[in-house]
Formats: sequence, C-alpha cells, structure tokens
Amino acid sequence: MRVLKKLVALLLIIVNICSLSGCWSYREIDQLGIAAGMAIDFDDVTSKYIVTIEMLHTEASSEIKGPTSKFYTSNADSIFDAARLLIIKTGKRIFWSHSVIIIVSEYVARTGMVPVLDWVNRDSEPRSDMNLIITKSCSAKQMLMTKSEPTEISSFHLNNIMKSQPLISKMVPATVWEFANGISNELLEPTAPVAEFDKTERKTEQIIYGTAIFKGDKAVGFINGDESFYLLMIKDKLKEGIIVIPKAAGTNTTTSLEVFHNKTTLTPIYTNGNITMKIRVKTLVAIDEVSGSDDLVVDEVSRNKLIKQTEEIVTQQLLSLIKKMEQDYNADVFGFLSTIKIKSPSIWRRLAKRKDEVFQNITPEINVEIIVKGSGTNSKPIKISNNILNGRVKNVPFNNCNICLNNIYRSPTLIQR
Repeated sequence: MRVLKKLVALLLIIVNICSLSGCWSYREIDQLGIAAGMAIDFDDVTSKYIVTIEMLHTEASSEIKGPTSKFYTSNADSIFDAARLLIIKTGKRIFWSHSVIIIVSEYVARTGMVPVLDWVNRDSEPRSDMNLIITKSCSAKQMLMTKSEPTEISSFHLNNIMKSQPLISKMVPATVWEFANGISNELLEPTAPVAEFDKTERKTEQIIYGTAIFKGDKAVGFINGDESFYLLMIKDKLKEGIIVIPKAAGTNTTTSLEVFHNKTTLTPIYTNGNITMKIRVKTLVAIDEVSGSDDLVVDEVSRNKLIKQTEEIVTQQLLSLIKKMEQDYNADVFGFLSTIKIKSPSIWRRLAKRKDEVFQNITPEINVEIIVKGSGTNSKPIKISNNILNGRVKNVPFNNCNICLNNIYRSPTLIQR
C-alpha cells in the first residue's frame, strides 16, 4: 500500500512538471523585430542583394494612434546573410511569422527567382504563404517604402489589395509556395502579380495591376490587367469581374456586365499530327450598367445582339492572349500541355520530347456562351422626361433584393458544369 502511494505521488509530480513548466526558449515581444513584409533588389555594381524590411513599431505615441512601421535595409552576397545583417540596425532578431508579402524587383525577376525563393522556402522562419509581387519600372524597396498615409502599414495595404483582387480580376495572384511549385512544374509556366506606381499631382500610390509572365524562373514579359482577366478565365480561376461593352448592340451606349460565375473546360483533340485545344467558356453575367437611354434589357432583339457581341469580344480577347503567349513568350501559362498529358496520355508520350514546339503550334478553338441573368434593380434604362427621372417599372423580378440576387447569381447550379 505504501509503495502504491509513492507511485501515485511520483506520477502526480511528473504530470505537474509537464503541465506547469515554462517555455525554455521564450522571447518577450519587445525583444522581437516583427517584420510585416520584405523587398528584394540587386545591385549589379557590387553584385550584392539588397534586402529591405518593414518592421512593426508598436510603441505608443501621443500624435499617432495605433501601430506604425519603420524600414531597414542591408545588403550582402546572399539574401539570408542580408536578412541577418538587419540585426545590426534593428538591434533585434527579425521575427518573420507575421510577414505577409515579399516584393521582388523586375531586375531580380528577369535574372532568376531561384536564389530569392530558396531561403524563403527552405528556412523555417519565413512564411511560404506570403504573397509574391513583382515590381515594374521601380525598385522593390521604393514600392515597399511608399505610404499614402503616415500610419499606414505598407505591407498590409498591399496584402489587402491582393485579398480583394477577385472582385476585379486584374491580376493573377501567387504565393511563394505556389510560385515555387510552378517553377518545378515542367508543363506549366508560373506567373506573379505586378505592382507599379500611380502618380498624381498630389501623391504617389501603389497599385497592383497586371501579371508577370515567366519562362522557368526568369520573367520574360508582362501582360496588363485586362489580359490578366482573360488569363484567369482560361485557367478556370475567374470568380468575379466586369466586362465592358462599348457601343453595345450597335448603339452609342456603353454597357457593363458583372461576372458572377464562370466555368471553362479544356479538351485537346489530336488529328493528323496537329493539336486543337477546344476551349469552352460558360459565363453567367448581369447587366449592371447601361450608360444611355437604349433599352438593352427588356427588348429581346437588343439583348440578344448584346449577348452575341459580348461572346465575340470575349472570343477575340482569348485568341489574342493565346497568340501572344505562343508567339511572343512561348510560355504555357494556361496549362494546355498538362491538359494534354492528363486527358490524352498516349498522345502526350509521342509529343513530350518537343513540348515547346507543341505549345507554339496548338490551334485554339473557342466556344463562348454568355448567360444574362437579371439587370440590377431596374429592367429599363433611366429616361429623362420633363426634368423627372423615370424608368422604374413594376413587376421587376427580384426588385430591391440585391442580397437575393447575389446568392442566386453565384449558385453554381445555374451553370451546367
């Protein structure tokens, strides 16, 4: 009995030691330099990497409420060495777990991304889910250090732009690990969003608009925001966005169509040594703006003309983008080759050794179907008569129920997959 009591007591002591012990490697928050984001440039004169971080500054101030940030820069032969040398200036070891963004200059991107990504992807401290951005016509340091407001955290602001991109679909987002996987994929070239400055008379603002095209780990060119929209469409990653139709249905009216759902399927066809890629696009839209008095909603003839015109415009935009990738960059950012390998493996075995030549000679066959559902809260355009705005009609389906509209439009059952 006495032995049993001793064993129970020993067991309780062991349990308490495990549950009540402190953390042997803890660090107080004021001893850490919390990095919100980082920028990477390269000095071709000294052949050194330039690493800039935005470090959160949480000390209270009577003038500024809330957290602010400070910027620190160092340079070295490697990115890891430059990151560690920041301690000389900050006096603190950098804590990377809250970093949300990594900005890489155009020069570094064109030289090669592997040295940049290896440390971020290999080391346990930086986050591999940081958003990756490539700068255009400016250094990465300049992009990171530009603030619209003194209290703004530049890294968080850029990250918020990335989070909101599905609403406009003017860039193709990429995290560090997604980009690294893209480099490793022999059949799909990686892409990354592009940041540049929008300069006005009063201030300079950061914008993320467009996409950088890579061949392997080197950037070979850029496409603009509109082309990025159609790239997302082909990749079946388009969530939302706006299609603007000028001179809709043969009128002088410009019409805006809001995309609520999109489904794209790719089907390779091999005939007589030639590859045809059938691209079927089915897009659900709503007429959200009619900037004129022409009736393009209720009038069936005009609405059908608008739908056909939209289908033709989308088809031409897709063809133009595919031609640009094939002829200018020879970069399969669409996933055509991987589609052939997955859906026609026997054919791919015959073509695998000359994949670059195969991509350049793929003939696209595009079929676009636009489905119009609803027209906002008004079915008729606004007309001016006796200085009174008329046009709201009765018996409008879903009238004054935007929440219902959004839920209905986004229902995937409305488009047969």
